[in-house]
Parts: sequence; C-alpha cells; structure tokens
Amino acid sequence: MPRRIVAISLCLAAALVAGGCSLPGSGGGDDTQKVSNAQIPFTFELPKDFKQRKLSPGSSKGQPPIVAYGIDTLNLIDVRKSLGRELSLDLIDTQIKASLAQLGIASRQSTREKHNGIDMVVFNIDNKVNGKPTNSKLYFFAGGGGTWELECQSSGDQADKLGSACNKALDTIKFTKK
Repeated sequence: MPRRIVAISLCLAAALVAGGCSLPGSGGGDDTQKVSNAQIPFTFELPKDFKQRKLSPGSSKGQPPIVAYGIDTLNLIDVRKSLGRELSLDLIDTQIKASLAQLGIASRQSTREKHNGIDMVVFNIDNKVNGKPTNSKLYFFAGGGGTWELECQSSGDQADKLGSACNKALDTIKFTKK
C-alpha cells in the first residue's frame, strides 16, 4: 500500500501550497518548539529535535500536508486541511469512513477523544511504508473556520517517542484565528 493511505483528508480540500515554520524556543519549555503556519489557524508544540520534513511527491494520497515534522521519514506528525468549513464530528466520522472504504479499508471504527478542550474523531490505521510496518493515528477536528487532520505516524523503536510527541502536540493545540 502507498504511504499514508488515509491522508485523503475527506477528499474535499483544494490543493494547498506546502510550507511551514517553527519558532524555536517559543514553546512550553527549553525542549519544545512552537509550530505555526500562515495556512493553519492554530499552533502546537513539538520536541525541538523534530525537524521539518518535506514529503516526496506521490508519498501520500490526497492533499499533501501543510506542515510535517518528524524524527525521520517514518515517524512524523503532520497537519492537513480537510475542508474549508467546520463539520460536526458525526459528519467527519461519516466522511472519513466513506473515504477509507474507497481505499479498501472497510468497517474502520473510530473513537472520540478530547484534547485541550477540542473534540476529535480518531482513526487508528496500520499500514506499510516501503515494506516497513507503520501505525497512523488520525485526529480530525473542526475550528478556525475549517476541518483539520493531525496525523501521528510511527514505526519501530521510535513509536514511543513519536507517541509522546503526538500527545504533546494534541495537548498544546491553540487556535489563533476564529
């Protein structure tokens, strides 16, 4: 299967130009960085050792991420815009399940979580990237005038570190635009 099988992000958004910036030293502590981008109406924090990554063309289906940070090319956290309007959690759930079915991933179950006061629909997807097993947790949420996806993809012995960074990102999401 191709890398990042579920990154179709509702198949509804127009193409976005990739790019991003981090503000070193402006996070919650000396070991974190605040991630922001003009195309994303929120900020979040990651460990300083997570570097901005550019994904190669064709490495994902659907919309490319607006920003991607990671340890390496298999252990990443990225943000995508799914839709230019805010959907309810029930509509997000329905749309993503339909998109997964189109990719041949039928009867995928979702869960609901709340992070930093934001309600989210979460999908847990196992995949292979270049023959290596990966796991992606896809967090879909609405705010700032759109519907967003924060994906946490991990593999191998970096899974625990990526999971911790993912929790940090989710727990520090702060909308800066309404």
